[in-house]
Amino acid sequence: MLYECLYRTKEGRPVKRWQGSIYLIGLSGGTYNAVVKGDGSSFHIFVGKHCYGHFLCIPAQGIGCELSELDDTFWNYEQLLGKLPKSDVVTVIEGIACLPKLACAPDC
Repeated sequence: MLYECLYRTKEGRPVKRWQGSIYLIGLSGGTYNAVVKGDGSSFHIFVGKHCYGHFLCIPAQGIGCELSELDDTFWNYEQLLGKLPKSDVVTVIEGIACLPKLACAPDC
């Protein structure tokens, strides 16, 4: 699935725009296994739901964090900020927001 990525300043001005893509490898036990690409980067991610919310793991980068709802790009961006370059954060977060369109995960 293709999607648009847009990096904005704190004031909301657009700085950079690029195309991202997400490919769903599988869905098991409520956890998405996917590859997200954009702006020259590629990440193998795992996104799941537990009884208290959602989580994101990017094992190759040693990253794991809590997420809000998958389409809450503002909160999820803040959770991942500082762990990856800003353009990669936008690529990953916008891709995560597309996951429910690719498949339906069972509830916790």
